[in-house]
Amino acid sequence: MKKDPQAILQALGREAVLLPIREGTKATCIQGWPDKVFADTQRPEYQSHLKLSAAIAVSLGAPSGGICSIDFDDEQALDDFLNINPRLFSSLQTRGKRGANIWINIYDKIIPNSFHFLSAQSEPIGEWRADRSYTIIAGKHPDGQDYKTIVDAAPKGTFFDDILWPAEWFGTPNRPRGKTEEGKNRNNIQRKSFSAAQGDFAHLKELYRIDDAWEDLGLKGEPSASCCSPLRDDLNPSFSVFDAGRRWKDHGTGSYGDVIDFVSQCLDVTLGDALEWIKTSLNQRINPFSQEEGDE
Repeated sequence: MKKDPQAILQALGREAVLLPIREGTKATCIQGWPDKVFADTQRPEYQSHLKLSAAIAVSLGAPSGGICSIDFDDEQALDDFLNINPRLFSSLQTRGKRGANIWINIYDKIIPNSFHFLSAQSEPIGEWRADRSYTIIAGKHPDGQDYKTIVDAAPKGTFFDDILWPAEWFGTPNRPRGKTEEGKNRNNIQRKSFSAAQGDFAHLKELYRIDDAWEDLGLKGEPSASCCSPLRDDLNPSFSVFDAGRRWKDHGTGSYGDVIDFVSQCLDVTLGDALEWIKTSLNQRINPFSQEEGDE
């Protein structure tokens, strides 16, 4: 698809809010972009920004009349999704460096928020994008190649609940990544104090996970497969906690790790200091009335 505003609007089949993207990035130069409406984008100076930009994105959800996208990082995940949603084979599909984006016109008046979904191995494989998110549709990828149209067709219309998700994926509406039964049971286990002299890190990370650290650190929001990053200003949910709270990834920076890495980054301390903080916090959870390890 050409990086032409009128051609993009024609492909989408509606008055969508288009956003100019800075060269060499995936960031828009428009401040307050989530609140822009179609009329704002028709002003001559705005149109000039679009024509001079390296790429053009679409503000998803309500601002663009229900246009949403499903971003797949993994080719196999794309195939698995389309195999159970065959009517979406003929929906508009674009690609940047890898994977693909399927563009959909959602009929619902209230569209579900954006969320990341994970494979059966709890690896991030894609994202549902809606209100307060955007997806690049045409122009230059930061790595230099052009965004391509894979399926040249209008976005298919559907209700969100009519979209099917592979049963083994996590983070989807039919298999959310909240507190699992495993997580609930873990909190009910009778546990001994974790000695500062112990070196069993694997055992520690089973007893104390990212949701525990999130609470003890007093961080805002709730850890989930799609939440705002506690490590930076994040208006678009771009942070994932997965593998039953054992692992995390910040999709905005590419950083990831376990609970020790998480505490280290939150407190801006060494891994050794983060480990000591976790031991102290874990012992306090196990024996909340003891001041010293081993006190009754």
